[in-house]
Amino acid sequence: MILSCVVVDDEPLAIEKMTGFLEQINYLDLRASFDNGMNALSYLKKHPVDLVFLDIQMDELDGLQLLGLLDPRPYVIMITAYDQFALKGFELEVDDYLLKPVGFQRLLKATDWVYHKALVRQQKSLVPKPKHIDPMVDYFFVRSDYQLLKIRLEEICYLEAKKESVLIHCVKRTIKTIKTLKEFELKLPSPPFFRIHKSFIISFRFLQSVSNQEVNVRNKRLPLGNFYKKNLLQYMSEI
Repeated sequence: MILSCVVVDDEPLAIEKMTGFLEQINYLDLRASFDNGMNALSYLKKHPVDLVFLDIQMDELDGLQLLGLLDPRPYVIMITAYDQFALKGFELEVDDYLLKPVGFQRLLKATDWVYHKALVRQQKSLVPKPKHIDPMVDYFFVRSDYQLLKIRLEEICYLEAKKESVLIHCVKRTIKTIKTLKEFELKLPSPPFFRIHKSFIISFRFLQSVSNQEVNVRNKRLPLGNFYKKNLLQYMSEI
């Protein structure tokens, strides 16, 4: 995956330095550089890019004004000599904020973060649209030990990945089936089911507590992965 990018900075030496740095990062494709916001805006309206390295203080059209005019919004790494703009930058949800003079290692850390976010976004776009169970149907069947077993959604506490199988932990029984956790994630309705870890899906009905790194489901402590935490906490904050 290659990210197209541009540099916008009214200091020629800063552009020259950034250009040298960016040419060393193999997943970036520097398309152009601009020493003022107006020229950058004109270019970006015709040639959208993935990432903009944006200086804040510029004549005629500064970086914050330019940022407000970009639609669609690219990833943005702000670069400035003045740290008082940091709060404003984060209010505008920029992807990182670098203070001049920028060192290569700090720049690489910022671009690696953006590249990771872009990869996650791309992967999500490739995932097939979930085929949820019909809301009028509160059960499904799974094959286990040469038979088809009916499982009601309301009895499922959590699902656990075990090598090439999945354990469905219910209120009164545990069922082993040869499937993947990903198949269940795409099939089960969310809410009440949430993926909380690479190895676990839980039913919110049986969730008792949440801490920083684990959840409690019917007195069973399960790990909570950072990648999945945000979705669960967001749902909890809305109810």
